[in-house]
Amino acid sequence: MINFIAPLMLFIVGLFFLFIGLQQASKGKESREWPHVTGEVLVSKVEKYSKVYMPEIEYKYDVNDQSYRNDTINFGNSIEQSKSLSYSRNITKKFPKGERIKVYYDPESPEVSVLIPGGNTTNWYIVGFGALLCFWPLIGLFSNIRGNRKMNLEI
Repeated sequence: MINFIAPLMLFIVGLFFLFIGLQQASKGKESREWPHVTGEVLVSKVEKYSKVYMPEIEYKYDVNDQSYRNDTINFGNSIEQSKSLSYSRNITKKFPKGERIKVYYDPESPEVSVLIPGGNTTNWYIVGFGALLCFWPLIGLFSNIRGNRKMNLEI
């Protein structure tokens, strides 16, 4: 029974990554068709977390006389780009504090919004990683079961 715990845990973690990656990829695709409104950048800075640089953009916008605040730049952030100080600086230059900007929002949930519609390849890396974590333990389990059957036949 213990032989099944580690593969089961990997499988569950893989399902989590699959879910997150597919959800982000789906939202990214949907956001290309979302309406947009004019918003305003409230915060625009580069934050450093250990060796990773992240652009921090906070903005406000109104939809149907309701005000919203958000900090989502796009769906899925490239890990390689985040390490780059120049990428983060370019994003903050594109969205400087006080700037009037286009904010793309989900018409069914206006609190969900992005500044750059569409997704990026990081979402698909997450899906691939999740698939690997799901299928790797399954292959190992099937190999183990098959090997046990062969041993039983030889006895």
